[in-house]
Amino acid sequence: MAVHPKDANTVLTGAANGGMWKTTDKGKTWIDVIKNIPICGVTNHIEFSEANPNIVYAAIESGIIKSQDAGSTWKYTTMDNSKYYPKICVQSFWGNIYKLYNYVDIAPSNPEHIVATNFNPLDSAVSIVKSTDGGKIWEVFELGKDCWVHD
Repeated sequence: MAVHPKDANTVLTGAANGGMWKTTDKGKTWIDVIKNIPICGVTNHIEFSEANPNIVYAAIESGIIKSQDAGSTWKYTTMDNSKYYPKICVQSFWGNIYKLYNYVDIAPSNPEHIVATNFNPLDSAVSIVKSTDGGKIWEVFELGKDCWVHD
């Protein structure tokens, strides 16, 4: 769940069965805002930019998505594993190689600077990814197995 930093009436929340919802009236009504994003898993973390609250990132199981209108519409950054998801949803969840995105954070002064953590369920490898251009290009830091990254 994430609360807009300048408008407490606006909240985004995700769910364990996938999806993300937005309210702009303190929770009286909610709309599904990522119907266009092919996911079949958890919305793990949502983060508004402090510098520009119209910029929002979310770590979902199939990648990192970005909104430029305070969470009303979303697109994948280049960190997109959705191509694996049709097969994964039908077959075993752990049956394909991909990474689960657990967390995303935005630099307080620049919404183009983001970091995210991910995890490969097949070999338990953890990595941190960093972008300084809003998710177009990512630098990957492999941390290896048997380690944990927490927010």
